[in-house]
Amino acid sequence: VPIPFEIGEEAYTVVMGKKLDFSAKRNIALAFFRLCLLADKVDVAFTHWEKIKDSLNINSDLYVVLLQLCKRHPQPFEQCKKVQQSLEARNKTPRLDARHYSLLIELHELAKDLEGAMNQYHLMVKEGVEPNDDVYHSILRVSVASGDVDVYNRFQLEFAKRQRRQEKQRKYNPEKEKRRLGGKLKRMDMLEAKAEMQKEIRSFAMSEATDVDENDHSEAE
Repeated sequence: VPIPFEIGEEAYTVVMGKKLDFSAKRNIALAFFRLCLLADKVDVAFTHWEKIKDSLNINSDLYVVLLQLCKRHPQPFEQCKKVQQSLEARNKTPRLDARHYSLLIELHELAKDLEGAMNQYHLMVKEGVEPNDDVYHSILRVSVASGDVDVYNRFQLEFAKRQRRQEKQRKYNPEKEKRRLGGKLKRMDMLEAKAEMQKEIRSFAMSEATDVDENDHSEAE
């Protein structure tokens, strides 16, 4: 049975008032902000965020939820800036992955800010993060909204290349390849064993021939 939001908020407030380690508080905050996201209680989430932002060390998952809440905010881009500034002020911004960059680009998309979206994309590439499908979709949409045909054509081509690469990867079956290589190794082992056996047979035949020659020589004497 789903927990009513009010009960969840009350439980969160009580628990966060207790003495807990940083990891436990962060996990509780993550669970509560996810509840806010599901209940579409964005204003409540950011009210509580303001109370804990200076004392909480956030991780990648919590940052994802905060960015998702920013998207639902009446002023998404401005709210995102506030969250980023509060993290940067304490040097607490977690390492960004494709999920974060995707959401940040979507926030620039909401603001119809192609330049900002492209800056996030270039930063993403510079950091060695592989763009996901959402990144391409957002840049394609914001380029259409901005009327930038060159950017649209470029990213449509890059997205098509990405899809082809993914299709090749899907066709590659590691287990099948492992079985194929395993069979190949078995065949190689059998050939090597056969060659070794033939070598032993030849060696035995040669020793037998030598013994026969010695016996014949003895009888002749």
